[in-house]
Amino acid sequence: MINFNISSIRNDFKKFYDDVLYGIECSKNSSEEKLKIEVERRILEYLKNYGINLTNTVEYESQEVGFTKIAGRVDALYGNVIIEYKKYGLLDTQKELNKALSQLSDKYLKKISFDAKRRYIGILFDGKTIIFYKYDYIKGNWSYNKESFTQESLYEWILYISGSSKKQVSCTSLKNDFCLDKNIPLSFVTIMYKNILSTQNKRIKMLFNEWDKTFRYVYGGILDELSLSEIIKDIFKSNSNINFEDFQIDKFLFVIYTYYAFIVKLFASEIACANLKIAPETPIRYIKNSDDLKTSLLYIEDGHFFRDISNIDNYIEGGFFSWYLECLNDEMIESIKSILSLINEYEPMSFFTEEKQSRDLLKGLYEDIVPQKIRHDLGEYYTPDWLAQISIQESEFNGDFQSKALDPACGSGAFIVEFINIIKYYLADKNLTDEETIKYISQRVIGFDVNPVAILTARTNYLIAISPYIKKDAQIITIPIYLADSIITPTTEGSGKIQNSSYKISTVEGEFSIPKSLLDKNYLNKILRLVEETIFHFYPFEDFNILLKKENIFLDKFEENQIKFFYNKIFELHKLNKNQIWAKIILNSFAPLLHSNFTHVVGNPPWIKWDFLSKDYRKKLSVLYLKIYKLFSHKGMKAGLGHAHDDISILFTYIAMDKYLVKNGRLTFILKQTLFKSIAGEQFRRFAIEKIQETIPVRCVKIHDMLKLNPFGQGQETSVVVLEKNKKNLYPVEYNIWNKEIKNRFKQTDNGDFVKKNCSITKMFAYPDPTTSSSTAPWITIPYGESLPKISKAKNFYKARHGVVNDLNSLFIIEILDEINTELVRIKNLGDKGKKKIKILSKIIEKESVYPLIKPKDIKKWGIDSYQYMIIPQFKAGENNESDLRISVPKTYSFLNFFRNELRTRKSKWFYGGDKPFYSLFGIGEYTFRKYKIVWCCMSYQPNFSVVSDINDRLIGKKLFIPDNTIGYISIDNEKEAHYICALLNSKKTQALFSLKSSKSKWGISIEMVNQVPIKEFDKKDIKHQELALLSLLAHNSKNRDEIIGIEDKINSIVNNNSIFNH
Repeated sequence: MINFNISSIRNDFKKFYDDVLYGIECSKNSSEEKLKIEVERRILEYLKNYGINLTNTVEYESQEVGFTKIAGRVDALYGNVIIEYKKYGLLDTQKELNKALSQLSDKYLKKISFDAKRRYIGILFDGKTIIFYKYDYIKGNWSYNKESFTQESLYEWILYISGSSKKQVSCTSLKNDFCLDKNIPLSFVTIMYKNILSTQNKRIKMLFNEWDKTFRYVYGGILDELSLSEIIKDIFKSNSNINFEDFQIDKFLFVIYTYYAFIVKLFASEIACANLKIAPETPIRYIKNSDDLKTSLLYIEDGHFFRDISNIDNYIEGGFFSWYLECLNDEMIESIKSILSLINEYEPMSFFTEEKQSRDLLKGLYEDIVPQKIRHDLGEYYTPDWLAQISIQESEFNGDFQSKALDPACGSGAFIVEFINIIKYYLADKNLTDEETIKYISQRVIGFDVNPVAILTARTNYLIAISPYIKKDAQIITIPIYLADSIITPTTEGSGKIQNSSYKISTVEGEFSIPKSLLDKNYLNKILRLVEETIFHFYPFEDFNILLKKENIFLDKFEENQIKFFYNKIFELHKLNKNQIWAKIILNSFAPLLHSNFTHVVGNPPWIKWDFLSKDYRKKLSVLYLKIYKLFSHKGMKAGLGHAHDDISILFTYIAMDKYLVKNGRLTFILKQTLFKSIAGEQFRRFAIEKIQETIPVRCVKIHDMLKLNPFGQGQETSVVVLEKNKKNLYPVEYNIWNKEIKNRFKQTDNGDFVKKNCSITKMFAYPDPTTSSSTAPWITIPYGESLPKISKAKNFYKARHGVVNDLNSLFIIEILDEINTELVRIKNLGDKGKKKIKILSKIIEKESVYPLIKPKDIKKWGIDSYQYMIIPQFKAGENNESDLRISVPKTYSFLNFFRNELRTRKSKWFYGGDKPFYSLFGIGEYTFRKYKIVWCCMSYQPNFSVVSDINDRLIGKKLFIPDNTIGYISIDNEKEAHYICALLNSKKTQALFSLKSSKSKWGISIEMVNQVPIKEFDKKDIKHQELALLSLLAHNSKNRDEIIGIEDKINSIVNNNSIFNH
């Protein structure tokens, strides 16, 4: 690969061009057939030199284009390239030109189907003039470019012909070739996995350990999920060589990331050459035919290829995923060559068919390779193009000289590329040179992410976006996409990182200290790059220090001692073959400090649940937000209950505003829609960056509620939030609800304008719930322009609560297989259901322990229509009844004890502490066993309430219904009182109150919301209370829909015309 000689390739092409000119000269005074023969022969011979043999592919005098019959015969047909030759100089006259265009258009091109038109190109050639005839999708017609025949136009011709023999890059083709269920990728990944398990190579171990530490530092909780390894096993079910008994999820994840990175880097090498005019030669063909595969791949893996070819100094920075080169064996080499052959089948220029498409392909490739469960637990919800475009439009970023944009969790780079597209449009008439354009873009569009794979993808998309401006031997380019944590950075504001006036970076090879003053003097970037260059050649520190002075970097004694220690530590690693990544890791870690004062921060921050963050990362965050910020002040059990669904995105939002935005700057984030209408969003709704030293106001400009558009799939409530720093928040806030006006879900690749045209947007006002007197209360929404309605501040006399929490449905929820006798039943647990999969065990247990369980799907308005069974081993949360259980229901105890380890490793803290038994439940007490319950589904917006009591089950006898933890309920001992409450909750007046307050999302009607319905205590002497109770009872007993509607009308009439509710 080191001998990839661009000058030589270009010289070969110049000779080819001269040879074609000679062939044209030979046919000047002859027929068009002679011209065709002379030119075609030379084209085919030239392409053969680069491994492209089209002799048996090209069709002459064909009467079909694709599968379409045409009127006439095509001179030459190369797949999608139609060539018509004309006698030398014939196209000089407009008459002959029009005649030739008409022939090409009417006889051939117009016959092609609409969907196929984009792929085809017509070429007219008479030895002097060449015409490229293409379909313009914007104008909806065929258009042509007429050019003199030059070396440049011949190059374009060769691009079309060589590309015709290769695959066009598409989501479908990439999935068919590179998805892990295909033989070649599966074999490659399997071989890598076996190698990393068996290797003793120190460098491989070092690279894996650093990646593993970095990954676990943030996502440690995810790697502990058994369900993940189950998903991975599914990928390998066809491969018997994997030992599942000792399956190592972290190493497998490292392998599939390596595989994805390998594919992307190889495609990137093709993209980097796209504008250097070296086709039909490609880097992949060169590597494939190389005698030294390792050296050729290393040239790409160490980044030198991208520096030499495209002047990009940081596309690859000696990253984690080059380890496979350290354990090449015959099996691995053959597998790599198979992958190279697959990639070599693709036409690299097809990445540039549409700028938008290239980004989609990389995103789609990642989603096809990395299992969905892993991506979603990592918070990786890759943003559809239309949503990124709408978000940036709302940010009002325009790309002008004052604009500077950051995506602090850039992922694959969707927002990054949209920023660049806007800047390109802005610069269209500014007459900047290519070098000035790249500099302008790279100074104004920056991205950070903690995932090395995301960084590689985003840099590739950045490369595609700026590639039209890249010229050989131009300025050095640094793609400003950095492997860095946006919120935990070396900081001067608090503890955890600063020590003795130095920044401290922790790695698996120990800690590295850098004097803070070097950053203040803007020396850090130059110093670290010089460290990397000099250590590679084993320069001692004394020589390095002399070179620093030549760079006009003069260190004081303290700085010199610190840098000497740092340099020598890296030097020792280099001698042990452990260098290459450390200087880069440190340089990237400081990027958030080197880049600030952004006018716009836009993106889709990670939606990672706190439970999935590692303990170390949470601890580091606690240092940050407890000693610098006042965020997340909720404590104790309230935090565990009301805020269990908090994720890192809230903290991320406020810290990103604080660290990166200029005064009055605008942040536009894609966040969970539930932040605005749920208790869990209370801290977010403070709309202030609350720090120990100061409070910075934040204005919520507007919300776009996109719940109905469902951009990330079922259950992912989505909104676009626009915030402004240093401005006080004012109510009402503009709240826009989007609704689709087409049947199908919008595609990832749809355009933002297309989505807007096919949506209705209802503009609303949002206020904090006036019944609470708190500015951070969940919002209510009312029609835009209307005044805030009067809502009673009175509370519900009755206390609502959630159902029983067990955190292991796959154990506690059971199926009864048969009845053994009056006291025993044979059961099996539903081990393959629920979030955590466990062993399925069939056992005989006591009926006494089994109760009918209500889940959300069971509840209808005025009744339930089904139920399941659940083991209830205790009657009060946390009670230590283990001795009683062993004695009274020993078979149940034995069944539970079999799963002791699974029960002991449940995540919720509610099950631990004191003398709580290993099978403890939560949300259970005397209230659970009252005679009547008014139940509803908390999940999703289904305001249907029902009264339940007990059931005489044929297998377990007469038992009270037990609500699942996703069920809300009010428990009562009196039947009429229960039906009175149910009638009020099902009334239109209450439903209207829910509609004001509910986010209409996954958690549509919360416990708190029902507790705020101002229901009076049941008065048996009040005739209206008695009527409501009777009507509810009638509705429960009726099976006639028309009759139920009549009953509901009577309920609504009583409620509307009487003072039923508290005031």
